[in-house]
Amino acid sequence: MFPREWTAFAKQVSKKGFRAFYQQGPTFTDVNGTQRIKGGVATLIKKHIPHKMEQSFCEQDVQVLASWIHGSLVVNCYAPPGCDPVITQALTHFWIEHALENKSWAVLGDFNENPHESLIGQFLQNNAGVFLGDLSEGTRWNSDRTVDWGYRGKLDFIQFSGLNTTVHLSDHKGQFFHIHITKREPRRGRLKPGPKWTKPTWITTEQWIEVL
Repeated sequence: MFPREWTAFAKQVSKKGFRAFYQQGPTFTDVNGTQRIKGGVATLIKKHIPHKMEQSFCEQDVQVLASWIHGSLVVNCYAPPGCDPVITQALTHFWIEHALENKSWAVLGDFNENPHESLIGQFLQNNAGVFLGDLSEGTRWNSDRTVDWGYRGKLDFIQFSGLNTTVHLSDHKGQFFHIHITKREPRRGRLKPGPKWTKPTWITTEQWIEVL
């Protein structure tokens, strides 16, 4: 999407209760001299769910968008063929920066390779990743290859629920993942009274501020 298209789209999904995050792909000029955008990843999150956009980047046709959702990091990725080293290096730096070996995480996306033939898949397996997907069915409508998949960490907060085999939105089949969110009970209590800092009458406001 071009920026103006994304702005319009984000406004529409906001009316439906979602916050929308987007990492645009690189621009290129087609044979007709028209500027176009190649790739891009988007994440939509219900507004009432605790979340925070953490980081996004686009490098050498790779796009990554990471968001914290209810305390778990969900990384949305797109990696075209031949870009395994680029995204693997990026994820390595990300792992170190955020100490993800001790946190709840999931990496999902279109990697254009079978997970067992991918450097990304190998990297995630080496970091105790648990596979999310179905290797018995292709994730493209016209192919039996599984090129869309994910991995999660040790904590079982997300599960693969199946493929969409009825609605054609693109050349890839949609995938369903279920994130378990435990409802948090509101904490009730009474705050302890703090000290009172009443200004004495015999000094000016400026003097009192300076003393404090």
